Parts: sequence; C-alpha cells; structure tokens
Amino acid sequence: MTKEVEAFESVDAVSDSRKGKLACTPNRVVYVQGENVIDISLNGINSIEFSAPSYPKSFLYWGGGFGVLAFLTGVAEFVGDSSIPDLMLAIVFFGLISLAILVAGQFLKRSTIKFRTPNTTYTFASTDRAIQDIAHAVRGHE
Repeated sequence: MTKEVEAFESVDAVSDSRKGKLACTPNRVVYVQGENVIDISLNGINSIEFSAPSYPKSFLYWGGGFGVLAFLTGVAEFVGDSSIPDLMLAIVFFGLISLAILVAGQFLKRSTIKFRTPNTTYTFASTDRAIQDIAHAVRGHE
C-alpha cells in the first residue's frame, strides 16, 4: 500500500517551489521535488522520529535577534540622551522586522519526520497531518 503527502525537504522552507511529494511504497520511502529524488530502502532505515507541528526554531532565533537589536538601539538612544531621528527609525525598523519574522513563523508550523539510516538522517516537514501515515507505513513494514 502506498502513502503519499506533500512535504518539504527543509523544515524552514517557505516557498511552494521547494515542496515535493513524500511517498512510502511497500519497499521504499521516496521524496521527489522537481528533478531531485531521494530514494530510501525501508530495510536501510534504522529509526524514525515523528514530531507534531511546532514553531520553527530558526524563526524564533532570527525574530528574537532583531528584537534584541531594537532593544539595544533603544537603550543606546536613551542612555546617550540624544534625539537622533536615525536611531528612532532603526528602533522601529528592527522592531517591525522582529515582529514580522515571529508572526511568519506562526504560519509555518509543521510536523516533521526523520529517517535515520547508517549514513544519513533525512528530515521532511509538512503542514499536512497525513505525514503521520508515512511514519505508520514504515513502522508497519517492520
């Protein structure tokens, strides 16, 4: 029995052009994205990790980083007791970027599945809850 789901090879992918198909056949797990193909024998998979949808950590780090820049720029503005318009503009700029990144991450919550083989770990992410079916199909093969 074949299970199939749309997935990303990168947990942080944002473009639909990076989306591919992840499928589990009776003998293999195959990911096809454009002309790129990852083909994993079910016999070569040592372990599977499935994670429920979660906030992407890289968005948290980047959003937090820009938030810290906004805070430090604000501290420099008030400690220096200057009213330089460029610093105020920088505070607003960094603050808005931080907020935009943090909000964007909220829309990119995805489930992930990792297949560990002796040589490589393959990670795939999807907003489709059917990615669980891929994990169950691989476990069913065992």
